Amino acid sequence: MCHCVTGLYYDTQEILPCVSGDYHVNKANVMLSKFSGKEIEVRALIEGQFLAKRAYTEDLGFTLSK
Repeated sequence: MCHCVTGLYYDTQEILPCVSGDYHVNKANVMLSKFSGKEIEVRALIEGQFLAKRAYTEDLGFTLSK
């Protein structure tokens, strides 16, 4: 079952990307105040970290294939 959510958590100011705060987004690209369950929150946290790492490496010029 895919919940297709993303959670980005920046407790302190990051250099790249230059953001701070917590962001919860569902599959319809709608911002939420929080997710409906702890298991979704954890999955979104992990997926958000992988997404951030991928975006960073692509900005450095690396090409990632599926």
